[in-house]
Amino acid sequence: MYDLDKGRIVTAVLSSMGGKLHPAIVLSTKEEIAATGMAFVVGISGNDTIALEADRIEVPHRLGMKKQCWVQCDRHELVPVDQLTPKPFKAWGKFLDDVQ
Repeated sequence: MYDLDKGRIVTAVLSSMGGKLHPAIVLSTKEEIAATGMAFVVGISGNDTIALEADRIEVPHRLGMKKQCWVQCDRHELVPVDQLTPKPFKAWGKFLDDVQ
């Protein structure tokens, strides 16, 4: 299992994205997650019409997406950690800064 921390790519059922399973990026720190049992995440989708263009950021290929995807910056929510499935990829650097 991969540590849940800021930048970790996870999958979760996101109510802000139609209640379907989507990849997402954790925006909470390890300490915030440990204290609350919840993680603030922002959804990722291959659909470029979910969010306005100004609210989308293209996901770099190095983060394991099988097709072109965008972070849907206006689609964020708190999710219980037991509903997150961590993946072996982690966002970092300028990309993560832009998403935050």
